[in-house]
Amino acid sequence: MRIVPMDKLPLEVVVDVFNRGFKDYVIPVQMDSYILKDYIFVNDISLADSFAALDDKDVAQAFTFTGLRGKGSWVGGLAVDPGHRGLGFGKAVLAAQVERVKKLGQDDLWLECLEDNDVAMRMYQKVGFKQARKVHFMQCDDPKVVPADAPEHERRDASISEVLPVYDKEHIWPKAPESLRRLAGVHIEVAVKDGNIVGYLIAFPGVEVTYLWDLSANVYGDVLLNGLIRTLETKQLSIANLHSKALLSMLQKRGFVITYTLEVLRLKLRQGILPW
Repeated sequence: MRIVPMDKLPLEVVVDVFNRGFKDYVIPVQMDSYILKDYIFVNDISLADSFAALDDKDVAQAFTFTGLRGKGSWVGGLAVDPGHRGLGFGKAVLAAQVERVKKLGQDDLWLECLEDNDVAMRMYQKVGFKQARKVHFMQCDDPKVVPADAPEHERRDASISEVLPVYDKEHIWPKAPESLRRLAGVHIEVAVKDGNIVGYLIAFPGVEVTYLWDLSANVYGDVLLNGLIRTLETKQLSIANLHSKALLSMLQKRGFVITYTLEVLRLKLRQGILPW
């Protein structure tokens, strides 16, 4: 086995090992080079500080992406080819990643892991990762308009810069304000009362599936969502990385169900000790 920085690999090799590693994920994730470049840009992934594990034939069989923002860092994806799991490839790239972010002087390293992925959870916990909170992925099939009686207000489209001051700052890395600033093709609506934004909805609209990036956990968010449903007649709504209990309750009343849950883990780098 050989560990190499991912910026030393051709982009098509990075795409290939990513797709093989995530092809049997709970929601299979597949990328092409264009989507991968956008993912790297939006999430501040540093390929020079990300790693791949090559087998004895120099084929990449595992990888981990490293996101860097200020003194914070993030595991932006760690996966192993299904035929090479249990052989130490994942452990090796994680060890290289932890050592690198320590050398960079980062304060902590964050990641998200499926709550029922016991093998991965044990690996992370051995390194020193601790559970911080949970986030949920939810969806609603055949969404309907629901009663929502909001005080008189104005609804209008808005820009990312307008919504940032009222945006939920507690989102995990992929939905943090830094990621939101870099999004393209996103639809934003706001509710305005007395000149102030009192509600917002951020979405990627579609006829089959509309992905909700985020919305306000209040009656104004409900009203904005009703408007989106009326306009699109979309067949399914989905929302990811939901951590707000108020928003969770609001969407469950609409018929949203939790499809899977992630554990958010944090490694305080000055305390993390590698056991291998």
